[in-house]
Amino acid sequence: MEMRRARWHVVLLVLAGSLLIDAAPAQAHELGVVRARLLEVGPALYALEARLPPIPEFTSQLPMLPARCRVSGGPTIQARPAWIDMRMEFDCRGSRLTGADTIALQWPNHGAFFSAELRTGSTPGRFFAGYEQGAIVTLSALTESDERGATEIGRHYLLLGIEHILTGWDHLAFVLMLCLVAAGWRLLGLVSAFTAGHSLTLALAALGFVHVPAAPVEAAIALSVAFLAREALREGEDTLRHGAALVFGFGLLHGLGFASALQASGIARAEFYVGLLTFNLGVEIGQLMFVALVVGLAAAGHLAGMAQGPRRTISAAAAYAVGVLGVYWTLQRTL
Repeated sequence: MEMRRARWHVVLLVLAGSLLIDAAPAQAHELGVVRARLLEVGPALYALEARLPPIPEFTSQLPMLPARCRVSGGPTIQARPAWIDMRMEFDCRGSRLTGADTIALQWPNHGAFFSAELRTGSTPGRFFAGYEQGAIVTLSALTESDERGATEIGRHYLLLGIEHILTGWDHLAFVLMLCLVAAGWRLLGLVSAFTAGHSLTLALAALGFVHVPAAPVEAAIALSVAFLAREALREGEDTLRHGAALVFGFGLLHGLGFASALQASGIARAEFYVGLLTFNLGVEIGQLMFVALVVGLAAAGHLAGMAQGPRRTISAAAAYAVGVLGVYWTLQRTL
């Protein structure tokens, strides 16, 4: 009875804390990558088209143009479920843009893919690293040799994949629960099943073979976290029955979430296959880093002589916390 009461105290404390936290929003998997295209529509007349993540604040700041240029039309904004399309026109007063000009995309982002269609010819898309205030596009870079294009694109999507998994709290919560329900080779098997599942649907959805609305997928991902937390609180040999097959199925759901993030990044056909491969590789690297951290902390506690009782208490508290958050995320994303 005392143990049950102590566990419910943990539940109430975690629930109170979770309500004070701005938990993951309903659409939790945008990467924050901007895709923009500059069009020369007349003598010194230009249009800038941009695809932005579905965050309303992104439309409050217009790009910063060269000093001689003035906005002549727009911006026009079309909000879609997975992204926002924006178009604006500007006039550079009879003086065409040159390689010395820059355009500042003042949306906070992880980076921007920028291309141009000028009267002198089209330019290949280039990735410009983002920072807290946005990304600075130098037009001279668009005309430079793009021999390192595939390497550059791959490196950035690799980093995006790592960052996405390490900041995707629902994905990390799921992997943490895997670490609580299994150890050793069984844990390796479950993590491998999860990897196989989300790699499969990431590829199929990104290639267009699978089309599933994002909202129910996000809610189902949250529900999978709550379910696995419940399994982590069970004791006995039947914990997580049919484990590998079940975790593989959950991996299929999480892969759809990864795919929505990749698609919302505005990835273009030219870099699609490189981006898909390296983004997925980045997700796997981030996942293995997190598993290694959890296993390492558990091993450190064992080596430090921590008794089995306190270790079970910590594991139970973690499972209750994740379970409450999983239910909270499910309700939030459903409503």
